[in-house]
Amino acid sequence: CQLVHGYDPDVDGFDQKPMHFNESGSKMKKTLSWQGLQDIPLKECVGSTRARWTLTTYVSSSAERFARTRPPLEAMFKGGKRVAALAADLAESLCAGGDLGDLTWLSATASVKGSYKAADVLAFLRRHLEPMTPGRRWRILLCDVFAAHLDETLVAFAATRGYVLMWHGGSCTGTLQTNDTHLHMPLSRRYMEMEQADVLQQQRLAPQQCPKRDRE
Repeated sequence: CQLVHGYDPDVDGFDQKPMHFNESGSKMKKTLSWQGLQDIPLKECVGSTRARWTLTTYVSSSAERFARTRPPLEAMFKGGKRVAALAADLAESLCAGGDLGDLTWLSATASVKGSYKAADVLAFLRRHLEPMTPGRRWRILLCDVFAAHLDETLVAFAATRGYVLMWHGGSCTGTLQTNDTHLHMPLSRRYMEMEQADVLQQQRLAPQQCPKRDRE
């Protein structure tokens, strides 16, 4: 790229992160109680600590490109076409509401097992990869060697948007997978802070009920 076009391309990357409907419970976070008690009361839906959904995150070596908007973010839930339609409608309603700002970078979908296949990854790229326009530079799109990332249709589609799809191999996560090295830990920590605040508020408003988190 340096020899042919005269520039070093930006490197973008995407990755999937498994989450739970009760992420704090799945991570065995401490609960708030009186010091010295032998029996600690805990009110939580155990099933939610095991019910998974998947977050797809996106990073870039160019801070300038995302200075005015946010990188793409997608939530995938377990379910069929009905759940997929509900998730998509939810994302569209949040975008249309305007209270949370421009949420066009956000998408939501569903699959039978709540995990990504090649067709789901392709749909994510169709929704979020910036189109190739005259004068725009080529970019590298980096991902890990996950079966759903190896389909040739992804390579071909990425090229139509001006991205060269590349993979980093085993044992390279600690060096090349920026989503894991820089993003997922602080994102997970912030998410659990918000989750715990929400669950605490639910218990204040309805102490007789077991707090729970839904897709919204």
